[in-house]
Order: sequence, then C-alpha cells, then structure tokens
Amino acid sequence: MPTADVCFVPQTFLSQVLAAPAPLTQRVTAFAELSRINTLGMIMMAGSGHIGSSFSSVDIMSWVLAGELAHHTEQPNPGRFFSSKGHDAPAMYAVNIGLGRIDESLRTKLRRLDGLPGHPDTSIPSMITNTGSLGMGISKAKGFVFADRLKGAELPTYVLLGDGELQEGQIYESLAGAVNAGYSSITAIIDWNRIQSDTWVSKVSDLGDIEAKFASFGWNVRACDGNDVEAIASALAELRDAQGPGVLIAHTVKGKGVSFMEDFAPDGDLYAFHSGAPAIPVYLEALAELQARAGVLVGELGLGEVSYETVLLDRPVAPKPTTLVESWSNALGAMAARRADVVVLDGDLRKDLGLVQFAAEYPERFIECGIAEQDMVSQAGALALSGLLPISCSFACFLTTRPHEQILNNASEGTHLLYVGALAGIIPAGPGHSHQAVTDVAVMNALNGMLIAEPFHPSQMSSIVATLTDVHDGPAYLRICSVPLPFEEIPEPDLLDIGKGQVLREGSDVVLFASSAPLVLQALRASDALKELGISATVAATPWLNRMDPDWMASLVSPGKPLVVIENHVRSGGFGSTVAGALVQAGIAVPWLHVCVEGKQACGTNDEALAFHRLDAASITSRVQAFVNA
Repeated sequence: MPTADVCFVPQTFLSQVLAAPAPLTQRVTAFAELSRINTLGMIMMAGSGHIGSSFSSVDIMSWVLAGELAHHTEQPNPGRFFSSKGHDAPAMYAVNIGLGRIDESLRTKLRRLDGLPGHPDTSIPSMITNTGSLGMGISKAKGFVFADRLKGAELPTYVLLGDGELQEGQIYESLAGAVNAGYSSITAIIDWNRIQSDTWVSKVSDLGDIEAKFASFGWNVRACDGNDVEAIASALAELRDAQGPGVLIAHTVKGKGVSFMEDFAPDGDLYAFHSGAPAIPVYLEALAELQARAGVLVGELGLGEVSYETVLLDRPVAPKPTTLVESWSNALGAMAARRADVVVLDGDLRKDLGLVQFAAEYPERFIECGIAEQDMVSQAGALALSGLLPISCSFACFLTTRPHEQILNNASEGTHLLYVGALAGIIPAGPGHSHQAVTDVAVMNALNGMLIAEPFHPSQMSSIVATLTDVHDGPAYLRICSVPLPFEEIPEPDLLDIGKGQVLREGSDVVLFASSAPLVLQALRASDALKELGISATVAATPWLNRMDPDWMASLVSPGKPLVVIENHVRSGGFGSTVAGALVQAGIAVPWLHVCVEGKQACGTNDEALAFHRLDAASITSRVQAFVNA
C-alpha cells in the first residue's frame, strides 16, 4: 500500500502572505501559487478531481476574490464571484479556504460526504450558485443583477467560464439580453486554456474569433495573460470603467505551474490531466515544482520559508476491475464492423464513453459535437431520417435533460436512434448532483416508442446492444453505470428477451428484484446477510427498465410473498413504476417495498453515497428484515 505525505499550506500562513508589505498583485501572485499546492493536495486526498482546469484558473480566482472584490472592503457586500464551468471546484475551494471563508478542516474532505462536493454547491460558504451543468453562468449573473436592481444596490458580478463551455448554445442566448439591459456590473472571464475534456478546443469544435463574437453582441472585450495577476488586474480595471457588460479573454495554460501538466503537443489527442488524481510519484514530482516556485515568490515577500503541514495518505493498489463502459466499447466495435450505417456522435467524452477506438477506426463515421448536446441530438435526428443509425453519446445527466426537446422531436418522427448515457445512477458520487443521473429513466420513458435498457453484467452488453439496434425499430436508450465493479460476484445471466428478467438466487420468504449493476450487487450481498437472519431471499434482476412482461412477472412473485424493488433512480417514473404497472396488468396483489434514490443526491465516495441513500447491502438488509417481519 503506497503512502505519501500530502502537503498543505496552512490558512494562517496564507493570511501572512496577503498581509505582507508588498504590492497587492505581488501578494496575490504568491497566494495563487500556494493555492495550487493546496488544490493538488485536496485532489490527492479525494482520489479524483480536475487538476488542469483548476491550475489554469487559480490566478484569476485569487485576484478577483483577494484583490478585485477586496478593494471594496468598506462595503458590507463588495460583489460576487462564481464559476460557471464547475470543473475548477478544487481551486475555488482552495482559494476560499485560504481566505478563511471555508473551514480549513474541509481541505481533506473533497468529494466526501459532509465535505466539499465535486462541483460547487450552495451548501458550501462562498458558493453562491450550483454549477457543473455548463452554459448557465451568464444567465445566472443576469438574474443576480436583476434582483440587485429591485433591491436598489447593483453589485459587481464576476462569472468565470471555460472555453469549451462556450460551445453550449445557452451562452449565446444570454449575450444580447445583458447588453439590452445595460448590465455594466457583469464581467465574464473566460479561462481560455484552449483544452477541454479530451483535447484541444480547436480539434473538437473551433470557436473562431471569440472576441469578435462577444463584441458583435455589444460586449466590451479585453484580453490578457490569464496566469499573470498584474495583467488580470489591469484588464479588469479597464472593463470596470466601460459601459455595458464586459468579457475578459484570459489566455491561460491548462495545468499551469507543473511543466509536464502544461506540456500537451499541438497534435495531442487526449490530455492526461483533465480529471483524476495522479499516482503518488507523479504527485511528488508536481509538488516539487510547485514548492520551488512558491518558495521564490514567498522569499521575495520577505517572509522566509513557506510553512507546510502534511497529512498521511494511504492509497490501496488493486487490479483495475471491469467496467460496463469497456463492454459497451467492445460491443460498439463489433456492431460497427457489421453495420456500415452506424454513425457515432460524441459530446466531448470519447475517453469516458469508450469511443476512442471507434473514432480511430471509423473517423468518417464519427462526429465530435463538443459540449453541445442539443446540436448533437438534432444532427442525429436528421441522420436517422437519412437512413443511418445514429448513436448519440454523453453522460446520462446531460444527454437526457438539456436536449430533451430535441429527443422528443426525433421520437415524433418515428425513426430509429440509439442514445447512450454513461455515468448513470447515484454512483460515482464524487462529481456531485449535477453529474448523478437519477431522473433520466423517467425523462426518457415519457417518449413515444422509447426502449430503455441497462445491463447489469458485462456479458449482457453485446446481446442488449444487438436488441436495441437490430430488433427494436424505434428510439432506444442504453443506460450505463460507469463504476468499476466486482462482476464476479454477480452470476452470469442468460440472454434475456425484452421485458424479462432472471432469477439469480432462489429463496422462499421474499423477492429482491433489482436493476442496475451496483444495486444488483448490493441485493446479492443483502441476500447473504438476510440468510444469516433466517430470511431466505430470491434475488432477481432485469436489464429492461421500462418494459416488463406480465407473465414473467407472475412467475416471479406469488400471492403473499413480499416483493422488494431496488433501483438506481428516483421513485417516480423509473423501474419501480414499470414493475407496478406489470403487477396491475397481471392482476397480482403482493406486499411490496420500493427501495430507490430519495432526497438530494449525496456527494462522497461510492460507499458513502449508497449508505446515505440506504441503498447499500446493510441498509437493504435492515429494511427488508423490518418489512418481512412487519
């Protein structure tokens, strides 16, 4: 088990840096570099997070919060700042911790239950709006300023945007209204690091002359080196004196501060430090670079050596478990080889959606749409009308909600399309509620002809994909849980016809009927625990979330035998609703318990989130025991 001392700069020392007898820009420059060290430490403790985006934007955040807004300390509320892009949450937290606005004890609790959510959340001090779903920032700024006017005190409002985020259509919907309303108090700052989730913005969906675009709407535009605090301060001062909303194009470097994180070749394909925590040797190498520069900057302030604190990190190393995304990638490759009509559309998530190999082997049939889900889905609709089989891929939370009107339009045309949503369900829980898709089945189920499937074992993927593409002749949604799981604990299922499930374990006292791989696994573990309590549980599972064969349902349950439905979704409109409908159709009345996601999604480790929502094996065991004995 590798261990490492994870390094942090204490808040008391950061306060000394900001109080040093030197120009404010010099103090903030040192503060920002020290905040990089804390940002990296937080990500190491969490085991995940977004380094590249945090490092590129930390100089901007540090100046706006410790410089720009601190100029007006005589006012009870000098203004507001929030980030629209969300991936920079670790840096946002680090800077606010350094300023004493967030409790320092939370620096070791990034992406942990009762800690700091993976994306900004209003439950945390200084986070004034929830972000993570992209494109909303300027619109939210307008809402804040309108409310200010009603209250008679218009506050300076700064919103940080990502350059990849500018591919979202809502950005351009928001621009004209800000000018028409004369919102001079709004300043948008673009973290122009030129790299989005997978690769260069220009390779995904080139934004062209973004300065001219904003100017054409009437915005005041400035540009500067976004990793130079003095340049940021000067550019923002110019915008402050202009009439109307302003935008600063801050030219930054993704991974700024660490040479090998900054180094991404012009023809590079996949940027390595967008997300995830580095291995311990990589962390130590990066830390050494950051500490060397921080030491120089602090020394120039006359403060001597940097004060550090360390926290021991134990990180277990285990073989990488299988994921359903891998089996999807293999099934897609096999389908593409036999069907020349398959076209894949991607929302800037090639790596996360298992599309790298397809894009390399079939570039003529691959469309990189960038962060523009509505555009992607409408393109898919026209491809289907043209006789092709389009497959639209993104995270489930983005694929099923933002372009829902476009998916509805496609469904009204009676064509055959496949939507593939990964990261589905309550876990992984680290990214937080903006990335946890737990309403997607209900949203997609409302569409005419939609067939929804979610494999609970890798061996099912190929046959399910074949059913959705070769047998079913309408819109289909493939829901994929992306979490690595020990699938050896789940009995390998048979090939299942649409609407049918399979009994994985026989029992006599109660039926546990589950969907989604992580909850099938928890149901099996609960069955073992119930056996120790003298309760014999049947465990059944199905990949079909909105179709249920009443005859098969009748074979699963019997009068008087309690049924427990377990699903990775909210109560309304999901798998439980499908089961209830099948029971009614079959004329079966049995006592039943619905175990599902309730309340706001919890951010934390996967085990923490499952336990919080009472979806882990221990909680299921106690709930079933009470239900059976009632």
